Amino acid sequence: MLHHPKRATPALLMLCAWTLLAAGAAKAQSWPTRPVTIVVTFPPGGSSDIVARFMTAPLQASLGQPVLVDNKPGAGGTIGAAAVARAAPDGYTLMLTLHDGMVIGKAAGFQLGFDPVADLTAIAQIGISDIYWTVKGDSPIRNIQDFVAHVKANPGKVSFGSNGIGSSPHLAMELLNSAAGINITHVPFRGGAQAVPEVLAGRLDALMATPALGLSHYQAGTLKPIALVGTQRSPLFPNIATIAESGFPDVSISLGVGVFGPKGLPRALVEQVNQDVRRVINAPEMKARFVAEGFPPSNLSAAEYETSIVREIARMEPLVKRINFRQA
Repeated sequence: MLHHPKRATPALLMLCAWTLLAAGAAKAQSWPTRPVTIVVTFPPGGSSDIVARFMTAPLQASLGQPVLVDNKPGAGGTIGAAAVARAAPDGYTLMLTLHDGMVIGKAAGFQLGFDPVADLTAIAQIGISDIYWTVKGDSPIRNIQDFVAHVKANPGKVSFGSNGIGSSPHLAMELLNSAAGINITHVPFRGGAQAVPEVLAGRLDALMATPALGLSHYQAGTLKPIALVGTQRSPLFPNIATIAESGFPDVSISLGVGVFGPKGLPRALVEQVNQDVRRVINAPEMKARFVAEGFPPSNLSAAEYETSIVREIARMEPLVKRINFRQA
């Protein structure tokens, strides 16, 4: 006689579910028991690196373990991201990055070496930064209309530095090329910080800079913001118009910074890290510091951040196709 296995009862299924949840919670509660590495996907001195180092000490105090910053720059941040995607999903290798390059690359069908949705876990959005079209401080260019006129008067001679192919600055440049009918020469760097000395020396005509990267230069007068590449003006520089309101409504890009981990992280651990990050960035002193640098902190849950990444990829897809945005 054949014996059929007993069907799982609802009570048994519920018990199994609670067992799995408890195991995940126990793993999160025991984390971390050793140093945590945060991979920053751009070189030292850039916006994401500055944010990571702002947060290191308070995160260490919150977690009770050392937090190490490991810069893995290159290819618009995708080299470091690919390394994190391959890391063990145990919470000891996380990533802090400008997520826009991954979003744009995915939307454009670039070969990234990983999938930002399938291979990474979105954990916490730290914030969305202002970002300014920037020229040398003594330049006669005052606004984006002046810059476009300068490019038209000097075809093939005006250069623009970005933090990599497929990055937000690169896309903003190509959008302006398309909207204004001009041809700015793109010069990719490993990070935005590496483009700053080139503009200061006059070897590069422009770049896009966050306040974290450019504010000290703006205050010193060595660099000059001429347009905000966003949807609305910033209280930091209320007299600086957006590119969108200056006659180019399609040229609007955000620069989001967030924390990610490999796919497969226990959900309880993801929620714990999300709460730790939000606690740190919303502490009064830290929040004031971020706001003062044009980078108000975010309060998204992990699920909300993941949804926003998927939504942004969908929003970008027709945009990059319309301008035939290419990897190389």
